[in-house]
Amino acid sequence: CGGRGCDGALIDLVFAQAKPVEALVVGRRYGLPDAARELEASRPADARPQYVPDSMVGLRKVML
Repeated sequence: CGGRGCDGALIDLVFAQAKPVEALVVGRRYGLPDAARELEASRPADARPQYVPDSMVGLRKVML
């Protein structure tokens, strides 16, 4: 699922066996972290990201 229309979405996962499963959770947040403000300010005024807006991607392994 991607985009604002997925905010709050719930996903049901059904597994064939009742044992723990390792999964990779991926999240995206548009914008840059506060720590990047100085880098963002040093960007030329007419510079723009080429394909998508500035964003951060987070990855975390979880056991389900």
